[in-house]
Amino acid sequence: MISLKQLEAINAQVNAIPYQATGSDAAEDNWIDNPQPGVVWQCRDYAIDKAKLIRQQDPEATEYMGLVLCMTEIFKDPSFPDKPADRYYHAVQYVRLSGQVYILDNRIAYPSHVVLWRPYPFDYQWLHQEMVANGVMAWRDARGGLV
Repeated sequence: MISLKQLEAINAQVNAIPYQATGSDAAEDNWIDNPQPGVVWQCRDYAIDKAKLIRQQDPEATEYMGLVLCMTEIFKDPSFPDKPADRYYHAVQYVRLSGQVYILDNRIAYPSHVVLWRPYPFDYQWLHQEMVANGVMAWRDARGGLV
């Protein structure tokens, strides 16, 4: 099983890629299976790249990690100056270690910082958690919290 120290290194490596919220509509609407620096990077791309690197270090990691889809805290997004403050759709990577759920989030201020999902530094509304059991991926309702 991967260690917390390894997760922090992966998180720091991927979070070092500059966030690019703007680009062509086609680029923004597509999930990139193999995101590369220099193209539009959004939360989903950070999460996908972190998952790829985690699986490279532990091929069995798929059984204890996945994506979490959520709504952010209410804030004024500078990418949309005419839009009022609101919650925004967001994706993060989670990893379950030693009975705890850790979040690898590209929005965390310190690039290598991996945090527990509760208490979380932002007022996220958790929506859906990807779960893999016996090689089958499914989404669970995460409004009651993460497992």
